[in-house]
Amino acid sequence: METSSSAIFFQIQSTMILLLMYLGVYKRYHKVLHRKIMIFTISWDILLVLQIEFTRKAIEKASKTFENSSLLNTHVAMALICVLLYFALIYSGQKVFKGDLKIKSLHKILGISAIILRTLVYITSFFIKA
Repeated sequence: METSSSAIFFQIQSTMILLLMYLGVYKRYHKVLHRKIMIFTISWDILLVLQIEFTRKAIEKASKTFENSSLLNTHVAMALICVLLYFALIYSGQKVFKGDLKIKSLHKILGISAIILRTLVYITSFFIKA
């Protein structure tokens, strides 16, 4: 694939992931549906990160922090934090799903943080050169 067509393919996937994430949040009161949507969405987003790594060598580019623009460094940092939040969300979500409501407020805070960060990652991705 050409760089421009792969960039479009990644943006389409990213758009669909973000829309599904918003749908998952909207369906948060339907526990089973919310869980299915969010596990699918998080898995897809992690796979997208891996696709970008294997096609663009993103880690190698991101490791050159002094050479990169501050926007790229910010974008990468937000994306990495988002992935870490996903693991915390899966863990806390499983506990909430099984009835541990003590962790529900933490799960909500993690979820809000993740969706805000993921939205910012999406927005900044339009300004990053491939």
